[in-house]
Amino acid sequence: MVRNKWIFILFGLLYFLITGSVQAQTKIGVGVALFDIQQILMEGAGSTITVPVITSSTFRIEPELGYYSMTREHTFNGITTKDNTRALSIGAGIFLQKVYSEFTLYYGGRIGYISQKQTEEVTDEPTNESSNSGLYVAPAIGGEHNFSEHFSIGAEAELYYTPLTNEVTGRAYDEDISLLNLRGLVFFRFYF
Repeated sequence: MVRNKWIFILFGLLYFLITGSVQAQTKIGVGVALFDIQQILMEGAGSTITVPVITSSTFRIEPELGYYSMTREHTFNGITTKDNTRALSIGAGIFLQKVYSEFTLYYGGRIGYISQKQTEEVTDEPTNESSNSGLYVAPAIGGEHNFSEHFSIGAEAELYYTPLTNEVTGRAYDEDISLLNLRGLVFFRFYF
């Protein structure tokens, strides 16, 4: 019930920000972020779809929907362990920006909601499942090089923080977890 309330509030905020700031000079696009280069190197794959809405030369908002998946499997002394992690996030970035001739620098932050599920399978043992969910906040700074009026490539650094409630199947209690991570993202954006 609490999850639904936060998602509803987040969508309401996004709607207000987009419709309340849309002007005649508004530029809208779609972007893909290959997120957290560190996680990709750890056998994970993920991306975030963004909708950049540039309302003026000094302000942009970016609603986003992200997905992350990681599977690790290793065998030691005949025992195989397989870990799966899947995460889905929804949120928005709110940024001030400074536009130079072919380069845009932006700074602000991202806020949203993340839900994650993990399973661990070990040879001859029952499968362990857990799920995490919570809000996230990520102060961020980034830039994009505008190759044309319609295409840019950029990068962003975030200090990503989320306090999660961990619900573990088969336990009579939940755990609270806080994650703090410095993330690097690479963006490809197409503007209409």
